[in-house]
Amino acid sequence: MGRSHLEFQGKGVVIGCSQSHSLCKQEFHKETNHFYSIDFNPENKPDFVFDITRKLPKGLESKFKLTFLEHLDYYAYNNHLTNETKTEGTKGFDNIWAMTAEDGFILIHGCPRQKEFREQIAKRQLYFLELDAEHDCVLIPKNQTLTFDQIMDNINKLPQPFKCVIEKTKTYKGAQPNSEVTLIQASYDSLPAFTEFSEIEKEKLKNRIEVFKTIYLALYHAQSSTFKTKNKLLSANTLISKDIMRYVKDNPNSRSALAWSLANEHLHRDTPDPLLNKHLFKKIHGYALRHSSSFFGIFSRTKNFPGQNYDDFDKKINMADKKSRTGIIRDNLTALSL
Repeated sequence: MGRSHLEFQGKGVVIGCSQSHSLCKQEFHKETNHFYSIDFNPENKPDFVFDITRKLPKGLESKFKLTFLEHLDYYAYNNHLTNETKTEGTKGFDNIWAMTAEDGFILIHGCPRQKEFREQIAKRQLYFLELDAEHDCVLIPKNQTLTFDQIMDNINKLPQPFKCVIEKTKTYKGAQPNSEVTLIQASYDSLPAFTEFSEIEKEKLKNRIEVFKTIYLALYHAQSSTFKTKNKLLSANTLISKDIMRYVKDNPNSRSALAWSLANEHLHRDTPDPLLNKHLFKKIHGYALRHSSSFFGIFSRTKNFPGQNYDDFDKKINMADKKSRTGIIRDNLTALSL
């Protein structure tokens, strides 16, 4: 159970990347006393388990000076998923806007200049700042009547941890700060659509889908359960990210949700060889073990890592029988090295 938002005294909130999130390396918000965390997935152990597209609970209105969206999928605050959920993004952005103080800011990390990511910003005709030269991070002042100089003055008045977060987003993973920061307002029609993504961006998304399928199959095959079922998405002739994200959103505790999260983590990995990525292996192994059948404890045991103690990690993976849980995961993950 996380901290109550009614008792939290800090002025910052992180939505989508709690301290325990598998993608969170605490590069932006190490000071937990300054940042409250919100995530719809309870496995990420946020302070508050909450779907940002639902009704905002009382006590969160105008509470935060810095509302930071980190590793938050764009459909949570934009309407580019399906016709059935086309209003959810509007509600998500409404909530994000409502919980931000009048003199506060919304910081979005991972917000490239495309319709899918900036639909609500453009359609609401909001002014914002481009923080990095790659146009991936934006800072939106809640008070839209301020001049550029007044906005910069308000940024300088923010608590030091918040100013540090803003500075770090400018240079994250080798990005270059925007040398000509100005107040911008972009029309929706001026933004390129997803179909106009660069070839590099298209390739990244294609890779993520392939990694998702590989990790999903590793989770599935390593689970020794008679009554397990495979997601029908894996049988689709053409699997697209929107279908995966829609399913994950509706089923946050599913095998698919874990696979999608781990796929994103793998693509941002520091270790190029997945077999040496101990965290990735442990996540898959732990899930498969917990969800395996237990007939007097026989089928849910693990020979190679009893008690989920991962000593002699590399040696045991290499020596594991191909029919063992460890061997099955190893052989599935080998495909990610190709």
